Amino acid sequence: MSFYIAGTGSALPEKVVSNDDLAQFLDTSDEWIYTRTGIRRRHVLTHERLDDLAIASAKQALADAGVSGAEVDLILCATMRGDTYTPSLACTVGEAVGSRAPAFDLNAACVGVLYAMEIADSFISSGKAETVLIVSAEAMSKLVDWADRSTCVLFGDGTGAMVVKKGKGRLAGVLCSDPDSHVIRMPNFEGMNSPYNQIAQEKLAMYMDGGEVYKFAVNAMGRRIEEACARAGLAPADIRLVPSASGERAHHRRQPEKVPYPQRESPAQHRRVRQHERDFRHGAPRRIREEGHFQAGRQAPPRRLRRRADQRRRHRRVEQRLNQFTIPYQYKI
Repeated sequence: MSFYIAGTGSALPEKVVSNDDLAQFLDTSDEWIYTRTGIRRRHVLTHERLDDLAIASAKQALADAGVSGAEVDLILCATMRGDTYTPSLACTVGEAVGSRAPAFDLNAACVGVLYAMEIADSFISSGKAETVLIVSAEAMSKLVDWADRSTCVLFGDGTGAMVVKKGKGRLAGVLCSDPDSHVIRMPNFEGMNSPYNQIAQEKLAMYMDGGEVYKFAVNAMGRRIEEACARAGLAPADIRLVPSASGERAHHRRQPEKVPYPQRESPAQHRRVRQHERDFRHGAPRRIREEGHFQAGRQAPPRRLRRRADQRRRHRRVEQRLNQFTIPYQYKI
């Protein structure tokens, strides 16, 4: 027996930065960013502190789960940087929610929450904990180079939290790594005025080779999902939802037989589909006409055939839109 998610919470900064806002000081445009990443806007910290947002999301998750801070047995915080090195962000959250449980941060970048869930699973399965608070908090706006359009357009700030409790729910998980310190790198601060330090300070900003990171994600995601499904006793076709980052649609479209991405409509796609349904009343697809299901002066085709035709058109429209996000392997943002 592992755990189930009992409650969730989230918090975002007030400031919203659109692609058009970035185009005012970067050599880019809304179309350039959106077609390559699927991102329209991001939230950015201004006057807020990251720990305040983390505390807010943690309190929401606890309230959603109907759990008090005193009932939490372990607090995990996935973050690349908190507002302070010490105390850890997890300890800061624990103090705010009234918990004296063990608390520590972990840094696994994009997959930090997955590592935190594996740790929670280990604690719960071993009997060392029954209720775990997991918090994810990132302030990427303070880590990127805002003159580098290949990285700053990809990230934003925000926090999320979940309370997991012992019980039936989680089926399987898979962790792996492919270490390459040259593909993505965020240097640390080397210190201020040590007379003994001989290591030169690197530029304090994130560097990322977008093309190499993309290739790794495309190749790894399908394999890991397939492996997780095997461990859970499921087939990839059984998956109905794949929560992922904004640009992951392109990854899923690369391996549709392994990762069946759910066909969800955007507002624009919804309007186009509704317009198609209105237009359908005045005609019918060629196949339906040729099969004699529709003739002038007779009633509309059977509902079953209309529904199938609508579904085919909707899937084609969504597929065409998703294919616009597909970037060649050799392309670098």
